[in-house]
Amino acid sequence: MDSNKSKKIYKKVIESLVIKLVITMVFNIIAHYDPNILLHMVHHYLVSRYVNNAFLNWKWYPRAVHFQEKADMISSEITSLLRANLNIPAFEYVDPSQKNLGVGHKWKVFMIQIHGNMVNGNVQLTPGILETMLRVQTWNVFVAIFEPGCVVPLHNGPCKGLLTYHLPIQVPFSDKCYMIVKQGENNYKYKWIEDQGVLYDDFYPNTIVNESPDRLVLLYVNVKRNMKDSLDQYINNFSLGLMSKHQSVIDACKRAFIGK
Repeated sequence: MDSNKSKKIYKKVIESLVIKLVITMVFNIIAHYDPNILLHMVHHYLVSRYVNNAFLNWKWYPRAVHFQEKADMISSEITSLLRANLNIPAFEYVDPSQKNLGVGHKWKVFMIQIHGNMVNGNVQLTPGILETMLRVQTWNVFVAIFEPGCVVPLHNGPCKGLLTYHLPIQVPFSDKCYMIVKQGENNYKYKWIEDQGVLYDDFYPNTIVNESPDRLVLLYVNVKRNMKDSLDQYINNFSLGLMSKHQSVIDACKRAFIGK
């Protein structure tokens, strides 16, 4: 390797380190003030960099297929969990920011992982799901229960840096149970099929409707988006990592614990 080429490589490495150092300093300052502002900034940066369809195939996150492979086991584990008559809280109790959705106790959640933090006590009740989570490298995992009459208003997911996976556990046999994802001028309607997962980008406005007489139960999973380059990956990982340590997330983990 000639000296000029070595100098170019060295310069590129130093520039990358300096950029990451500056990003780290700025992100820490912003996160100390308000982590939601940081997520908002990163979100808009990633929106400008990543354009994709609302519904995605497995190539966008190949590891998610592990949930599909373990669908029978996961379904059995969640069914047993629901039969235990646990006091599963409303989503808005675990995360008060969800109150603006106005669905109250019609949307309940059994939280297993919140922003990378395992919910101690809950996770011990789902050992099979935990094993799969560790293989997939998840960020948020919970059992979502939509009671009859639940209509989640049109909303956006928290961050472009995350993708969302649903594994349907109990799906009402009804035309009144579905999800709509809005992309531009198009509204894409999706009807779940039990044990058949779907990967999508919930950055796009989406709504879940269950106006059937039965409840809808989904395993809801967030995974980090695979990025085009190492800098984008660093920005996404670092910003999400700061959020995972925020007091609001720690408090949510405490509220999510339901015990036996």
